[in-house]
Amino acid sequence: GILGQRKTKVGESVERGIKTIRLPALRFPMVNNLYLLGLEELIVRLRPDVIICHGIVFLTSIRVARLRRRLPEVKLIFDDHMTYNATRGGIFNYIYALFKSVFTPAILKSADAIVAVTYETKKFMQQIYGIPREKIKVIPLGVDTTLFRRDPVSREKIRAKHCIPDDDVVFIYAGKITPEK
Repeated sequence: GILGQRKTKVGESVERGIKTIRLPALRFPMVNNLYLLGLEELIVRLRPDVIICHGIVFLTSIRVARLRRRLPEVKLIFDDHMTYNATRGGIFNYIYALFKSVFTPAILKSADAIVAVTYETKKFMQQIYGIPREKIKVIPLGVDTTLFRRDPVSREKIRAKHCIPDDDVVFIYAGKITPEK
């Protein structure tokens, strides 16, 4: 309810000046995963210069890795932000074990780069996914400081509007709101 309507129609559109293609999908809520219908055909047709797969243990990443032979000129980058505290145990332990033994070799063979957003994520990727340490680059998340910077006047206005005392510590969370977070 806080985030509002999250479903978007299938098709092509321009969102914030960027051409976007949304494919129909089959949902697997138990493992928080999607199967995008027509993904391989679309990628082969578009022949992008670079594909960035966010989240290594997803069907999409595995499917994209398998396209390496058909698109040798495309740069494939796999990034991940998983950490130990976000693992859920249960069936996921089996999924990670399956991934490590079956799919990690395909990711390693196809990837031009494998990126972790923290050193903890790098350690997780080494131990849980079985990706060799030297194959993982760490590129920390950042912020554009020309857009987001300290503004004492805005700080004062916002605190006054919300009746927050000047000496209170305020945290802002900008991630998705889910029980795991």
